[in-house]
Amino acid sequence: MGDTHIDDFFDHALKHGELSEAELASEANVLLTAGAETSSTALAATFWYLKTNPATLKELQKEVRHHRRRSGQAAVSQRRSEESMRLFSPVLTGGPRISHGGSVDGHYVPQGTAVTGAPFAMSRDPRCIPAPDAFEPERWLGERKQREKPYSAPFSIGPRACLGINLSWLEMGITLAKLIYRYDWVLEADQNKGYDWIAGCKMRFMWKKPELMAHFVPVQE
Repeated sequence: MGDTHIDDFFDHALKHGELSEAELASEANVLLTAGAETSSTALAATFWYLKTNPATLKELQKEVRHHRRRSGQAAVSQRRSEESMRLFSPVLTGGPRISHGGSVDGHYVPQGTAVTGAPFAMSRDPRCIPAPDAFEPERWLGERKQREKPYSAPFSIGPRACLGINLSWLEMGITLAKLIYRYDWVLEADQNKGYDWIAGCKMRFMWKKPELMAHFVPVQE
């Protein structure tokens, strides 16, 4: 066999000595957590919310399969993942910011204090979004979006927001579309009404998730 090695990010960093060992370890941690764990968590939550909302799943299956037959490509609207990430933010807190000394919402924050926001709490606040506990992807569409102005920022906002936001949307959209087009989904919840995957998730810095008990049945084209 020939040489199949392909240089990756760390090859470049090691060759040129641009990062220390501690910095490389920090970058590896970011790539593994922010770059992989978050996307898998978001997809698992999207899977759960779609499967436990059968009318929404049926509409999405019809949309994806019709688009695939017409255009030859499987595509899925971002709004489904956006709504599941609002309900189940893959990261529970935003990145820390150091205060320069000032007031936030009437509270003085001394200089040097680390502050952060909580996407999970903000996107479930009824002041930010109506019916915050309901899975309603339609709230992100058209006139309803303009009227309700739903709020969610799972990637944070501004110049310090997640660098991988576009890659993440693309990755999740393709994965979800392929699963919807090629398979019907069966959850343990379909047979066991007491099964609740969300209730089994535990909150740490990241989510500690139970196994999502499901299997995929190939769709006959």
